[in-house]
Amino acid sequence: MFVEIGADKIVKSEDILGIFDLDNAFRTTAAKDFLKNAQKEGKVKTVGSELPKTMVVMKNGEIFLSQYAQKIITARAESLFRGVKNMI
Repeated sequence: MFVEIGADKIVKSEDILGIFDLDNAFRTTAAKDFLKNAQKEGKVKTVGSELPKTMVVMKNGEIFLSQYAQKIITARAESLFRGVKNMI
């Protein structure tokens, strides 16, 4: 299954490690350091041209900064899982 995380960027749902609200995530030093290190390694990509609201962390270490709210991306991913569960 696939999830659109913003600006027509599509990722495999099974490759998503976590979806984080940037305002809440950056309240901790660990999250700030995590993103700073990922930026140094060239793993951070901004999706869209608007101010990012959400950080989508992928299993391969890539990080996408999306203009979509965390609740929107999470709801899209969860609806996929509900659909699969209903098919079983």
